[in-house]
Amino acid sequence: MNLFLIFSTSFIIQLIISMEMNVVGPLAPYLATYFNIPSSIVIMLNIGFSLIGFIIPIFGAWADKHGKKKYIIISLISFIFGTIISGFSKNSLLFAIGRTFSGMGYFSLNASIISYISDFIPYEKRGKASGVLRIAFALAMILSPLYSTFMTQKFNNLWSIYIPLSLVGLVGLIALTKFPESNKVENKNLNIKSITGILADKTSLKLLVAEFLILTAPYLMFSYLGIWLKSIFNLEQLKIGYIYTVAALGTISGVTISTFFTDKIGKEKFSKIFFSIMIFSISPTSRSPIPTCKPGDLY
Repeated sequence: MNLFLIFSTSFIIQLIISMEMNVVGPLAPYLATYFNIPSSIVIMLNIGFSLIGFIIPIFGAWADKHGKKKYIIISLISFIFGTIISGFSKNSLLFAIGRTFSGMGYFSLNASIISYISDFIPYEKRGKASGVLRIAFALAMILSPLYSTFMTQKFNNLWSIYIPLSLVGLVGLIALTKFPESNKVENKNLNIKSITGILADKTSLKLLVAEFLILTAPYLMFSYLGIWLKSIFNLEQLKIGYIYTVAALGTISGVTISTFFTDKIGKEKFSKIFFSIMIFSISPTSRSPIPTCKPGDLY
């Protein structure tokens, strides 16, 4: 078994799925013009991508029963199919459908790759495996805004962004054929009670609600940040990509800090401190001047 091939292929897959996930935010002004839709509804292009995450537990049970390698291959095919549809779409609905297939690939692969790797490496090396995938995710956050905005400015189309991702995904798909299959779990079925049991527990429910609310604020901000920068400062697409990259550096710094200092400071105290920092960072944008624009430009 070639562990280098497994690690390198997993790295490439994690990189491209994370890059695709971060495309829409920086490109929001371009997508609004490209599809001739109001800027305020560009975020709706993410609905299919996001909603698919709700059924991932069902896919996970299928993977345990039929094999993770097969599951990863099917998920990567779904991702490649989605990127091809998105790349050649000429209307917003088709683009959203393409991103739904990409979302199916993203959520499935993001959850299954590390699980698959863990079946073949010793327990003491699993931290390194997780670190490799984190590096891929970090690189994607930095590269995706620059890559997507540069390609649209250079070629003025979507296929220049998505088809390279499809081709790299195809390389990963070919490499996957040389991977061994993981152990299968017989009679593995989705236990609905285990999920509802989590929701029935008050502490778990509060944590889930808190996690949802904490993630909602930055998600909405970054979804509309590109539009805001275009409207307020009339920035060109590539400069918007630069700002998203700088923001990504802050995110990566936060992840790094949390890795080394959460246990030292205390999880609850650490969370309160950095949640306060997030609120302090976001709040100035609400006091920004109203942009001068024609009726309908934003709505």
